[in-house]
Amino acid sequence: MDEKLINLQIGALLYDIGKIVRRAGVSSKRHSIAGADYLEKEGLLDVEKYKEIYDMIKYHYNEEMEENNKLNKLDDNSLAYIVYEADNTASGVDRIEYDKEGEKIEVAETEGLPLDSIFNRLNVKKNKIEKNFKSLMYDRYNFNMPKSKIDKNKIENVEYLNVLKQLKKDLAKMKDKDILTPENLNSVLEKNCIYFPSSSYADYPDVSYYDHVKLTAAAASCMYLYDSEKENNKINYKDEYFKENEREKLKFLFVSGEFTGIQNFIYTITSKIAMKSLRGRSFYLELFIEHIIDEILEALNLSRVNLVYSAGSQFYMLLPNVPETVKVLEEYKSIINDFLLKELGTSVYYEISYTGTSIEELGNGLSQGIKKENKLKGILKRNFNETSRKKLNRYSQEQLEGIFDENSALNEIHSDTKECVICKKTEKEDILIKNSQKESNGNLEVCNSCKNYIKLGKDISKSFHLQDKRVFFVEENCSEDSDKLKFPKYPKGSVEINFKSFQTVEEAEKESDKFYRFYSINSDYLGKGNSRNIKVGNYNVKSKNKKNSLVEFEELVKKAKGIERLAVLRADIDNLGTLFRTGFEDKEYISKSGEKEPYKFVRFSKTVVLSRYLSDFFKRAINLILERKSLIVEKNELFKEYCNVITERIEESKEERNIVLVYSGGDDVFAIGTWNDIIEFSVDLRTAFKEFSSDRVTLSAGIGFFDENYPIFQMAQKTGELEKLAKSYNEGKSGKSAKDAVTLFGMNKHSKINHIYKWADFIEKVLNEKYRYLKSVISLKENKKTDKETDTDKVFVGKTKWFGLMKLIRSQFEKNDDGKVDIARFAYSLARITYDKKNKKQEKNYLDLKRQLFEWIKNEEDAKQLLTAINILIYEYREKNKELK
Repeated sequence: MDEKLINLQIGALLYDIGKIVRRAGVSSKRHSIAGADYLEKEGLLDVEKYKEIYDMIKYHYNEEMEENNKLNKLDDNSLAYIVYEADNTASGVDRIEYDKEGEKIEVAETEGLPLDSIFNRLNVKKNKIEKNFKSLMYDRYNFNMPKSKIDKNKIENVEYLNVLKQLKKDLAKMKDKDILTPENLNSVLEKNCIYFPSSSYADYPDVSYYDHVKLTAAAASCMYLYDSEKENNKINYKDEYFKENEREKLKFLFVSGEFTGIQNFIYTITSKIAMKSLRGRSFYLELFIEHIIDEILEALNLSRVNLVYSAGSQFYMLLPNVPETVKVLEEYKSIINDFLLKELGTSVYYEISYTGTSIEELGNGLSQGIKKENKLKGILKRNFNETSRKKLNRYSQEQLEGIFDENSALNEIHSDTKECVICKKTEKEDILIKNSQKESNGNLEVCNSCKNYIKLGKDISKSFHLQDKRVFFVEENCSEDSDKLKFPKYPKGSVEINFKSFQTVEEAEKESDKFYRFYSINSDYLGKGNSRNIKVGNYNVKSKNKKNSLVEFEELVKKAKGIERLAVLRADIDNLGTLFRTGFEDKEYISKSGEKEPYKFVRFSKTVVLSRYLSDFFKRAINLILERKSLIVEKNELFKEYCNVITERIEESKEERNIVLVYSGGDDVFAIGTWNDIIEFSVDLRTAFKEFSSDRVTLSAGIGFFDENYPIFQMAQKTGELEKLAKSYNEGKSGKSAKDAVTLFGMNKHSKINHIYKWADFIEKVLNEKYRYLKSVISLKENKKTDKETDTDKVFVGKTKWFGLMKLIRSQFEKNDDGKVDIARFAYSLARITYDKKNKKQEKNYLDLKRQLFEWIKNEEDAKQLLTAINILIYEYREKNKELK
C-alpha cells in the first residue's frame, strides 16, 4: 500500500485532535498547535516517522498556512495542503474567513457547547423541538438519546478529559502493537468521538468530530489519488489547493451499490426450519455487502473512511475519479454477478453506479458566500438515474448467453436428483441425504446451500447470546468448489465464511494470520489482523429446547399470550429519499444580514451524519429496545417505560421480547414474534424513534397475524401490503398528514374498514384508552368461585356476545346510508349481558361499560378503535385453532 496515502488518511483523521485537547483544558494554544504538541509530548506518534502527519496537524489552519508559506517550511507538494482543502470540502464552507472569526468566538464562549441533534435542522416535519447530547461517552450497552436543549448547557472540561484519556489509551495500544492503520484509527474515533461537535462555534454545531474528520479523510484520499494520475506524479499541491483552488475538476466518484431481488431470495422458502433459514439468508446478503465494500476499498488502497453509508443490501462510497476505480467497479460487478448466477440463479442481482462530482459540488457551492442552489440533490439524482438505466440492462452478452443456453453450466441437470424441502432446488440425492436435518417431524433433506443458511442462522443467533465473548464471522481462502457459503474475491478466488468466538483479544490475534478478513460483530475489536467492526441488529429469543439455537416457529408460537399466533412486523422510514435530497433545505431561513438563505444548511456532511444516525438506531438501538434495556442513563422524555399493556410482564424482571429480528438496516425492519410481543415492540420502536428523531421523521408499519404453518413468502407479502396501506394513509386528503401510521390484522379490499391508524391514535386511543378500559372492567372467563385467577368484580362478557357486538359495529362501515349503528339492536345485545347484582362493584362496572360503549359507537373513529381493541382482547383469551372472524 502507498505509504503516503496511509499517512494522509491517518493525518486527516488526527488533524483536529487539538480541539479535544483544548476542550479538555490541557492546553490553551490554538488547536492546530495544541494537537501536535500533545501527540509529541505523550509519545503517541513518532515525530521522525510521521513528520508528514505532524505537518497536516500543524498547518491545516489558514493562518498557520499563511505564516508557513512566508517561511517556506513546507514543500510545495506537502500533503498538508490536501488536508487543508479536504477540511473545506467536508465543512461545506471556505474556512479562510470562517475560521478567523470562529477562533475568536470559540476561545471566548462556545467551546463547551454540546452537539446538536442532526434532526433539529430537518424540514420534513417541522416543529420547534430542539435537542442535543448531554453525554460524550459511547456505551455499547446503552444508547445515547438526544435530550431537550437547556439554555447555557455546556460540556464540562472533565468530560472531554475522559474522552482524551480513552483516545490516549487506544493510540498507545495501536503504537505498541504496531497496528496504527486508517481502519483501526477510524474505529477508535467512531467509538470515542460521535457525541461532541467538530466545530462548536458553527451556526448549528450538529456535525460530530468523528463525522467531520472521517469525511475530511475520505475527500483527501480521493484528491491524492486523482492528482497521482498526473504525469510523473509531480504536482504543486500548494498552488492546487491553497492558491488557485481549482474546485470544478471532477475528482470524485459518488458510488452506490445494491442487491435487487432480495425478497425473492430471502422469503421464497417453506416453513420447514423456517426461522434459521430465513435469518441465515438475510444475514448472508448483509455480510456479502460488507465483503463487497471491503474488496473494492482494498483494491484501491483505501479504508472505510471512504464509506459514506452501509445498510443491509446497499451502500454509498466516495471514491477517486480515476480509471483504476472504474476498472475495479466494473470488473468486480461482473465477477459478483457471475457468482450469483452460479450460486443463486437470477433471483438476486448486484448493481453498481457512479457519478463524477467536484469539490465545488460536494461543498454545495463551496466558493460562494451565499448558497444559491442544492447541488447535492443533483449528485443523488444523477446517481439514481444511472442506477435505473443500468437495471434495464442487467447482464452482459456473455452472461445472457449462459442463462439462455440449455447446455451451459448454469443450466446443468444432474441425474438422480430430488428437491430440497426448503428452497425446492434440485440437488443430487446423496447430497440431500448427507445434509439431513433432524427435526421433531423427522429428517428433512436439504441442499448444501440451505444447510449452510441454517448454520449461518444459528451462528448469528449465537453472536447475540455470546455477548461476553469476542464473536467474529471470518473469511478464509477456499477453492471454488467448496460446499460452504462463499463470497467472490477481487480480482479472483473465493473465501468461505466461518463463525468464531474468543474469550479475549489475544486469543483472536493468535489466529488472525489464518484469516483473509474477519468481522467483529457489535464490539470494538482493536487488534492485529485484517479486521472490521460492524454493527448488526441481531436480537433473537433463543430456543429452550436446544442450547444457543435459534427458536423455530412451532416453539415460538407457544410463547404467545392467549391464541397461538405469530405476528410479522415490517416497518420503514417515511420519505427517506426526500430526507436525503432536500431534508436540509429551509425556505424560511433568514441570515444575519437579512437575506433569505434556503440552502445554507445543505451540506454533504449533514447528509453523512443523518445516514449514520439512522444506521445506529436500526442496527444498535434496536437490540436494546428488544431487550427492554435503558436507552440512556438519564430518564427519557417520551420513553419512560416499555409498552406492557398486553403482556403485563413484571417490570422489574426486564423479561425480553419473544421476537427474532430477521433484518434491521439503515431504515427498515422485519421481525417475527408472538403476536402480543410484536404489537408491544412496534409501539416501543415508534416511541423510541420519535424521541430520537425529535418527532421530525416518521415511520410506518404493517403487522400481520399468522398461523405457524403459514408460508413465509405470503407472510412477508401480506405484511408488506399492510405496510403500503399504512404509508398511503391520508395521502391526498386536505388537512391530513400522510403516513406515520400502522395497519394491523389484515386487509379487506371489500370492506370500508381496515385496522389502520396514525401511531398516536393507535397507542393512545386503541391501546391505552379502549383496550385498557375493557381489560379493567370485563372478563372473557366466566366467574367461578373456585377459580383463583378470576377477578370477581369484572363483568363476564363471553366471546359469542363480543362477536355479535363486533358485527353490529362493522355494519356501520358497510352501509351506504348515514353509517349509524343500529342502536336498538346494540342496546338489546348489551342488555343480555348478565352480572351479579349482589356485587356492587360488578354492577358499577356493568353500568359504566354500557355507558362507555354507547358513547364510543356514536362516533365512527371511536367505533373503529373499539373494534380493534376488542380484536386484541379476544386474541388474548382465544384458544388455539379457533379463528377470529
